[in-house]
Amino acid sequence: SGCIAENVGLAALGDLDLLPPSQSLGVISNHISGKSMRTRDLLREAVVAYADRPMVGMEVDEASSTRGAAKNWRWVTWKEIGLRAENLARALQERFPPHTFLGICALNSTDWVVAWMAVVLADLVAVPFHATATGTTFIHSFTCFG
Repeated sequence: SGCIAENVGLAALGDLDLLPPSQSLGVISNHISGKSMRTRDLLREAVVAYADRPMVGMEVDEASSTRGAAKNWRWVTWKEIGLRAENLARALQERFPPHTFLGICALNSTDWVVAWMAVVLADLVAVPFHATATGTTFIHSFTCFG
């Protein structure tokens, strides 16, 4: 019933293996020395550094989603996700002031990744909800986070 908020720093983004070793070491040393990068800046650097690499995969043929069947995937690059996220981020910035809490409620998908990334790039605070979240979950979250 209590609300918990943590400052997780770089851990919020995930593994540092997104970056080449030279950049990873720079991020770590900058973080330790108190010059940590903002998550949105780190995401933008990752989009440039890994532009043509696959970032996420999405199932193309939903008929193949039965258990044990081979699945057909389309891999989406960092550049493609980055462009979509930057476009959505611009629209969000026109509608919400910085640091606004913005809920994202969706199934795990490429669109969810784009939405989360756009919220971060727009300098907003992403509040993810699982697609099966109930009204009680929303009420609790809104009570905790305003």
